Amino acid sequence: ARKAEGPRGASQRGREVKALPLELQEDGGDSRKHMRQSTTEHTRQTFLRLQERQVQSKRKKGGTSHERPLTQEELLEEAKITEEINLRSLENYERLEADKKKQVQKKRKIVGPVIRYWSLTMPLLPEPGRDDPV
Repeated sequence: ARKAEGPRGASQRGREVKALPLELQEDGGDSRKHMRQSTTEHTRQTFLRLQERQVQSKRKKGGTSHERPLTQEELLEEAKITEEINLRSLENYERLEADKKKQVQKKRKIVGPVIRYWSLTMPLLPEPGRDDPV
């Protein structure tokens, strides 16, 4: 029965040793009793900048002018203009592709006699003057 109590008692003593003395322990209620003046100033400026950005974003969102929806006729006119632009772009693209295709190097055909090397292994043949193989 004493052995079971031994380790439990030792762990309780260990916790007591690890605890801070009363004069070094903080109150626990307010962990930030004192802050550097530069830190408080920087925090305040950051907060003001954040508020300013929020106000500006609200202005941008609220300041949009409402345009009337386009009529069917206006939409068709816009579609014609877009179609012309797209056709010009397509023609330009096709012309560039054709130029690129012409510039691709073709295989050169060799004119005249050609020496071609074949690399392969051959069995060793005994020399006529020797009797013992190598």
